[in-house]
Amino acid sequence: MEKNDHPGSQREKTRFLRFQFSTEKDDSELASFGVQDTECQDIQSPYGSLWIVGGPGSGESIAIRSDFARIGRGDGQEIQLAFGDSSISRDSHAVIAFYGEKYGCVIRDGRKVNPVLLNSRPLAGESPLNNGDLIQIGKTMLRFVKPGRLERT
Repeated sequence: MEKNDHPGSQREKTRFLRFQFSTEKDDSELASFGVQDTECQDIQSPYGSLWIVGGPGSGESIAIRSDFARIGRGDGQEIQLAFGDSSISRDSHAVIAFYGEKYGCVIRDGRKVNPVLLNSRPLAGESPLNNGDLIQIGKTMLRFVKPGRLERT
């Protein structure tokens, strides 16, 4: 663990490094995500990835590269959804946080005007993310993919 770099902060920040994930993928799993094998990209992330399956930016994939990833349209966001969907807030429309291998990723609503939906239900507070979960932010539909499921090295 290392100390957080923010002045006056007593919180320790945990870093997770050198995860090993299976790179085997099942073609039936690819089909269930609506993704062709040729669409897979080299995504190296111990946290997972988001595949845009509906709305602006459809067909793109984004690796989650931070244990605390803010989602929004703005330049400073760890997951920037700047594909023309103005119903997504610029800053922290939602956040994906990684709580270690045991608990995995959790999504939190950023309490913006347009709600975040998780599997077609309004997200209130936070909820664990499971492989294949659908996240809707504005007009954009994202599918969460756990590490090692669709990625290849």
